Amino acid sequence: AQKSACLVRMAMEIWRRQHPNIQASGSTSEVPGLPRSADANQVQEFATKIQISPDFFSELRDDPEFRRILQDLDVADEDQEDLFETLDADNSGVLNLEELILGISKLRGESRRADVVGVNLLVRNVQALILEFEARMVEIHEKRTNKRQSTFVRNMRRMSVR
Repeated sequence: AQKSACLVRMAMEIWRRQHPNIQASGSTSEVPGLPRSADANQVQEFATKIQISPDFFSELRDDPEFRRILQDLDVADEDQEDLFETLDADNSGVLNLEELILGISKLRGESRRADVVGVNLLVRNVQALILEFEARMVEIHEKRTNKRQSTFVRNMRRMSVR
């Protein structure tokens, strides 16, 4: 929990750097733009608004404090190289605070056999869905092609009868 709190503080520092014109009103625990009495939904909505670009993330990776926090959170050095792409779950080209925190929490520590098996099962399921989708598309295509061909043949017969 303490390591995750470091990550949240770091993310809030990111936000402050991106919004230098908004000042906190004294307390370091306050988050500019977020009411002190915010409920969980408001905090989550606020977290999705914090945007981290690839360039800014690259600057962060060069920051020794950021690297130290990642090491403290047990994010392996080899995982840090392509970390932005890994964490950009929705492939939007930017990270929000929620993607950053959830992604890093899932990267913590060594991968376990259960992680590998889980991904393998997920990939197999996706492959099965794709094959099923392909079969449906082929079937639809064949029906439409046959329907067009039979319509064409009927029209040709009608024209030849006249």
